[in-house]
Amino acid sequence: MSKNLQPFSIVFLAICIVLSSWLISQSLITNHVDIEKTDNEQNRYDFITIASDYFIIFDKQKGEYWMKIGSSDWEKQQSFSNPTE
Repeated sequence: MSKNLQPFSIVFLAICIVLSSWLISQSLITNHVDIEKTDNEQNRYDFITIASDYFIIFDKQKGEYWMKIGSSDWEKQQSFSNPTE
């Protein structure tokens, strides 16, 4: 390599390293935000088993819950407090 091209090559390599690092960091930030949104949606409900035929589903976002005993239908129950208020 010629002595005249060596400084330009070093500057070009430095720019490439900085640019690629920035692109990688931006993609990681975008993926992290998407994962947080997905986790919040997936963890919205709690399924609680009290006994073999007694179940409760709790909606964390609205503070509502439904109960099912035996083979009966799901019934919405009165919440004690609403977390959105």
